[in-house]
Amino acid sequence: LPPDYQPLLTVAGSLLLLAGVIGWLWANPLQVETLSDLGMMRGSVNIVLSAVAGALVPLLYTWFVSGHSHPTMAARGLAAGAVAGLAAAPFLQPGTALLTGFLAGATVPIIAYVLDNLVKLDDATGLVVTAGMPAIVGLLLAGIFADGAAGAGWQATGATSYLGVARQGVSGLFVAAGFQPDFPGQFQSQLIGIAAISIWGLVSGLVVCAPLGLLFYGLQRSERKRTESAAVQRATLPAETENALADGRRTYQ
Repeated sequence: LPPDYQPLLTVAGSLLLLAGVIGWLWANPLQVETLSDLGMMRGSVNIVLSAVAGALVPLLYTWFVSGHSHPTMAARGLAAGAVAGLAAAPFLQPGTALLTGFLAGATVPIIAYVLDNLVKLDDATGLVVTAGMPAIVGLLLAGIFADGAAGAGWQATGATSYLGVARQGVSGLFVAAGFQPDFPGQFQSQLIGIAAISIWGLVSGLVVCAPLGLLFYGLQRSERKRTESAAVQRATLPAETENALADGRRTYQ
């Protein structure tokens, strides 16, 4: 398990993230005018359900494997569930939102172990664990479980009717009664969106972070050299002092 560093701040941060995610759902200018009141209200409830389910899985897992709960892992699970819920919340039914949070929370200990012990990636903030994989889970499940009740006219598609059904919204494989499934079309759209977001994030991250990484690597290397030089000086100083004292005794004699 990762070190449980400042668990109180970690838990508080995850709760603030949950509040911020719900606020972003209501304030996102790209979807406020498209989603109906049903989508907004259901999305808020689904985010909370997904976050709760996401927190329970790492909490129970760490309790089972170590005999005590691990607040940091539980907080990361809550954040993972909130992120996964935001990716699909307006389009899912509450039961599916719980499943989304459960799957997102289940990835937390697995991805954390892979990154820390196998890949040896320094993900101290848990960014990949809490925001990377859970977002992918939420986006993929939206392509399967979107029920068509919300999102009519999403991205200027099917504003009046979609697949021959009036006011049908974003739809996956399992839709509500009276709607037509849109599978694998919606699932393929989700895959394309994941690929586009990943490429954009990778390229923009490299442009911004690669120079900073080289700069900080050079600073850390210089600091390490200074530390090693100071250690060598501290190690050689007693020997030089002893030699000087011995020379002084011989001169005195």
